Amino acid sequence: MAWAVRGVQGKILSALRLLKGLLTFEGGPEYIQWKIERHSGVRVTPSPWQRRHPLLAAPVLAWQLYRRGGFR
Repeated sequence: MAWAVRGVQGKILSALRLLKGLLTFEGGPEYIQWKIERHSGVRVTPSPWQRRHPLLAAPVLAWQLYRRGGFR
């Protein structure tokens, strides 16, 4: 049971780490896109609006990545 909880904690921490990278780096959306593509092989190209407003677009892009198998 403890390992299952730890697995959920790890996924949450990974998502928070990606969000921090999105906000910290200049070109954050491209960095996150590259990172996810490198690990999962799934590529989603954000629109210009999504690039300008990464926080507002994050749930939509996350859903697209999830549907294509970008998350485990």
